[in-house]
Amino acid sequence: HQLAKHNGDEGDDEFNLGSTTISNSNNRTQATINGDISGGSGNDRFTLDLGVRVNGTIDGGADTDSFNLVEGSAKNVNGGSGNDYFTIRNSFSYSDSNLVLDGGTGEDNLSFDALTGSIKAENLVNFESFNVGGFSKLNFTGNQLTIQNSTDPNSYNTIGIDEGSELSFSSNSFTIAGGKGLSNRGTLNLRGAAPGRLLTIE
Repeated sequence: HQLAKHNGDEGDDEFNLGSTTISNSNNRTQATINGDISGGSGNDRFTLDLGVRVNGTIDGGADTDSFNLVEGSAKNVNGGSGNDYFTIRNSFSYSDSNLVLDGGTGEDNLSFDALTGSIKAENLVNFESFNVGGFSKLNFTGNQLTIQNSTDPNSYNTIGIDEGSELSFSSNSFTIAGGKGLSNRGTLNLRGAAPGRLLTIE
């Protein structure tokens, strides 16, 4: 089932993209949106669920937006301006090496919840805080994660690992750059096939 692009208006919009799935008693057909989704200005909420595929960019536009990426896939997700909140859950197709998550301007947070798998660190851009939680086992591919420096004194401005969650790296040399570095209450796994693995926190 294929749908055209979606656009919001200048108010607060809610995009529940799981509702575009067609179901019957025998099977479930995932919808495909061939185009971009734009929230425009306003405090918008986006939920991507039930295997919906977006062959374009989800753009929050201006103001404070939230992105709940549960199950499905998208080409790019852009928070735009404002303070935005991203959550990636376990069944979202985050493994696509071309997927870019961009917080945009403002104070932006990206959380990984109950997620097991790998994601390219260089494709996570313009975020002031990251959190690995919900018993996630997250592996970063690539060589560097950049945390944008925050101007908000109340911002954690780190990558945090919650108790029961784990963060590892594919590269033998990985850098966490910017912000206030790493806050670890879980497991930081530096084990690998090659000896002398190096984690640099700048």
